[in-house]
Amino acid sequence: MVMMKIVDARKVQFRALNDEIRQLIDSGQQHLHIKNVYGQRFIGAGLPSEAHIEISGIAGNDLGAFMGAGEIVVHGDVQDACGNTMNGGKIIVHGNAGDIVGHSMLGGEIYVKGNVGYRV
Repeated sequence: MVMMKIVDARKVQFRALNDEIRQLIDSGQQHLHIKNVYGQRFIGAGLPSEAHIEISGIAGNDLGAFMGAGEIVVHGDVQDACGNTMNGGKIIVHGNAGDIVGHSMLGGEIYVKGNVGYRV
């Protein structure tokens, strides 16, 4: 059984949240569930490892930007520029996405269950 570390993002500023995510992954934690996400941006940006991140809530701009590997699954919506300049990995959104999904994407996969905005 895979142990998933739960991170509560309620009232956590985006820089602090991303620092915590990076520290957990750098320490070897490969499975994270981030709950209570309310627009924090840059989650999973530059993700270099095969980490698996589950997000509950609304992910902010540039989710998975510059991502090289791993997987992000969002149970909710994402804002603009999801997968911006993504090189590898996978993003799955069980909701809607904003504008410019996959902008300047070089590799990887993005799946959105709902609707997307402009310039996809």
